[in-house]
Amino acid sequence: MIADPATVVLTALVAHWADDHPARTVWLIECLQRHNTGDWGELGAADCAANDHAIRHGSRQVMSRYPVPDELSDPADTDDAIWVITDDLDFEPITTILWPSDY
Repeated sequence: MIADPATVVLTALVAHWADDHPARTVWLIECLQRHNTGDWGELGAADCAANDHAIRHGSRQVMSRYPVPDELSDPADTDDAIWVITDDLDFEPITTILWPSDY
């Protein structure tokens, strides 16, 4: 497991988006579970390899990308995927769920 659930935060825009539809919260939890088990979602091979290396060698960050399912998206959304990023793998990891445009 990558992160203790107590160290997970959402950006304000993701939290507001999830509050609008209960199924979105369920999907975000599923994304976090995938991230914590090393399923990096839709990343290229090089990024997946970098994440795997970071886990094995205690580097500072891993990232996942999960496309928003059509049934959960909103025409007003500017992003079509969320990112899940865990920082500080060696010390006190914190995982952030955010839109790419939040970065």
